[in-house]
Amino acid sequence: MNFSRATGNGVELRQVIHRDPEGTPFPSGAERFTSLTLASEDGKPLAECKQAVLALVSSSFNTGLKISREKNKVVSWGKEPVLVTRVGATIVAPCLQGLRWKMIDFNEKVLAEGTVGADGLIRVPVNKAVWLTELNRP
Repeated sequence: MNFSRATGNGVELRQVIHRDPEGTPFPSGAERFTSLTLASEDGKPLAECKQAVLALVSSSFNTGLKISREKNKVVSWGKEPVLVTRVGATIVAPCLQGLRWKMIDFNEKVLAEGTVGADGLIRVPVNKAVWLTELNRP
């Protein structure tokens, strides 16, 4: 999926990629969705905040989840491991220029670090298990 969607504060979501793990009961296909959250953590506008958080997610299902479409109910809830559709994208947010970022996984392991440049770009890679991106102003 390649599109650009601008929000009221000039933040854009571009070059969205979904990667379903093998065994996903409902592959992304044409019904893909992405949820982007970009929020100040100190109540100030993004351009002034000291801390912010960015989350980019799609869907997840238990392994073996089965739903009866005829009965519109769950037949089996499945079990672990959870199958998570990874989302990669480019976020353009000039208001974040100069913030340091850390991409972390569900175990709070830092996967990558950097600084938002003058172009305001943050690239979330689809090939890493990024759960959350923490942003801090130096």
